[in-house]
Amino acid sequence: MLADGFLELRVGAVSGAEIHCEIITGGVLTSHKGINLPTGSILMPSMTDKDRDDLHFGLGLDVDYVALSFVRTAADIQDIKEIIRRENKHTPVIAKIEKHEAIDHYDDILDAASILAPTRSGRTAIHISRFRPKQPIIAFTPSQPTLRQLSLFSVGYTPA
Repeated sequence: MLADGFLELRVGAVSGAEIHCEIITGGVLTSHKGINLPTGSILMPSMTDKDRDDLHFGLGLDVDYVALSFVRTAADIQDIKEIIRRENKHTPVIAKIEKHEAIDHYDDILDAASILAPTRSGRTAIHISRFRPKQPIIAFTPSQPTLRQLSLFSVGYTPA
């Protein structure tokens, strides 16, 4: 999946560094869009150099919160918290849960983050809410059935 899941490809063949795909759901792919492998992992850090620059800039402006996208483990959150500590700040961190790997590490992520913001579909929010985290869950979804499920199964979620 590409561009927050709006575009979908199916891998047909892999040849060296080339991946040949069939387009399942097409559209316009612009720059700076993410890639998601529903059953695989991408070996890239959650925080890029640009994210670090943006974090330093935001902390210098005394922002109220910072958010980290593509959180997979608590170490991702701990890395950003260490930078915040080094700047003598106490800024809360929002963990954006957008990768399936995060579900395998939910306990540690729940302990490390101040707020959880699961994926746009709301499915991750449903999974996480069943563990009754102490942190608020912010679920962004246009899906009315998902919102109904969240209201039935969740405590502490905020529909948006």
